[in-house]
Amino acid sequence: MEFDTCADCGRALDAHDRHIKFALPDPVLDAGQIDAADMWLSGPDAKSSTLMQVQNVGAFVRALLPVTLTDDHVVTYGVWIAIDPAEFGRVFDVWWKPEYQDLALDGYLGNSVQPWGLLGSPVSIAVRDPESIPYCTQSSANQLQSVIADTWNHDLVLAAYWGN
Repeated sequence: MEFDTCADCGRALDAHDRHIKFALPDPVLDAGQIDAADMWLSGPDAKSSTLMQVQNVGAFVRALLPVTLTDDHVVTYGVWIAIDPAEFGRVFDVWWKPEYQDLALDGYLGNSVQPWGLLGSPVSIAVRDPESIPYCTQSSANQLQSVIADTWNHDLVLAAYWGN
């Protein structure tokens, strides 16, 4: 049996286009044990939820952070974005309505994304497809803006999660 492997990094070609979905925002993980009554999720669990509010921790919206890699590959991170809790009601009100297509928010990256880190970096998100969660569109933080806009060496990015 012959497998198609990447001439640059030696990994199987089907390992290059990945989706990495963070179950929880890092601040929620760092908070330790949280009483179920203090956490509201839009779905049955954190991994399937798109909205989350945790008392004394914050409000979060799931977003997609696609990273363009060399050789026409893409890794898409399903990240949590910390938003102003005062905005959460407005976001909730439009999330499942036609107005959702116009949703745009500013917040902070709620997950550490390897190999860059980036936790807490300011980020803007917007809906590109009304059938999908919002996308990270820009950042005033140079490193995150580079992750959003530039092409990255696929071996560097893949090695952060799957080793060499």
